[in-house]
Amino acid sequence: MGMDRFSFVLLLVFGRLFVWWGPKRNFSRYTYYSNTLNMHLCNQSIQNSLKGNIYLRIKRQNTIGIILILLVLILMLLYGHQIVLKLTGSNELNRTYIFISETFLWVAQLFNYGYCALIEKWGILAYTEIQYDLWKHIKQISAILAVTLALMIPIVLFLNLFGLMKESPRAIEIKRILQANRPLLFYTSFTAAVTEELIFRGYIFSRLDFILQNENKAIVVSSILFGLLHFGYGTIINMVFPMVFGGVLSVYYWKYRNIAIPIISHFLWDFVSFSLTIKPH
Repeated sequence: MGMDRFSFVLLLVFGRLFVWWGPKRNFSRYTYYSNTLNMHLCNQSIQNSLKGNIYLRIKRQNTIGIILILLVLILMLLYGHQIVLKLTGSNELNRTYIFISETFLWVAQLFNYGYCALIEKWGILAYTEIQYDLWKHIKQISAILAVTLALMIPIVLFLNLFGLMKESPRAIEIKRILQANRPLLFYTSFTAAVTEELIFRGYIFSRLDFILQNENKAIVVSSILFGLLHFGYGTIINMVFPMVFGGVLSVYYWKYRNIAIPIISHFLWDFVSFSLTIKPH
């Protein structure tokens, strides 16, 4: 038993080197370690015990990682305004304010990457990426946008029935500023698409899928979190829409396992919606 455990430790060490510098992996993190155990350990009781320990350790790391990245995002939402105020010396909502606020998302993404690399010893993306040709990407992205639009229509009608369709003055002013500055509009849409998809779909959703062992629950929980973290706009509609959109993106990411699909879909949705919702002065 002692040699088996020693062999397993060596396997873990070289396995991690393989994951980081070796060929492209074909398994998720837990599946990779599980298959390693199955191949190299003959004693079934030892396999089950070590698999259980690996599962609990990864589950604990993933849970802590989700909590930490959510805390970082919440702190940025709560105190980001004060930080921007100190950096700019102005309390006005302007182009500089929006630029710095969006840049905070890259800081959150850097923190998430650091946690994955230093603590989890794994990449942000837990699923193995599946590559598709250009036509397949176009069809999938078009489907995401079409499904999202189809879901939004009844939601708009329902919210409008109860007078809940009013957007916050803050959201309207941000859109006016973005429409008057196309480079900033592109930067904002690009930043939100890349960082939010890597954090919420690439990291939080995939980790919840592993923790809950149920992709449907992971989709619901990650989408609710995504919507709630838009509370800074101060209205129901600005949380419900991201919640629905996040759910659609999670479904397609789980089905097709390609992070570029939700990123491009998110970018197009934000860029078009910011451009067409209102007209600049």
